[in-house]
Amino acid sequence: MLRLGRANSHLGPLQISLGRMLLDILKFLFIYCLVLLAFANGLNQLYFYYETSASEEPNHCKGIRCEKQNNAFST
Repeated sequence: MLRLGRANSHLGPLQISLGRMLLDILKFLFIYCLVLLAFANGLNQLYFYYETSASEEPNHCKGIRCEKQNNAFST
């Protein structure tokens, strides 16, 4: 069936262009996934500071989820 498509004047160029386009789409998806993974890793590194460890250490609570916040703007 593939050999018949290349022999046909209408389907042959379409099959060749789709084959090359598939390689470009795979390259794009690889780069997209790489950028998405890098963004997720960077976001994780930014929010790692706000991790709460109140359950492990009851006297020391760090992060924004603590019941008692110790900062200059609390009332």
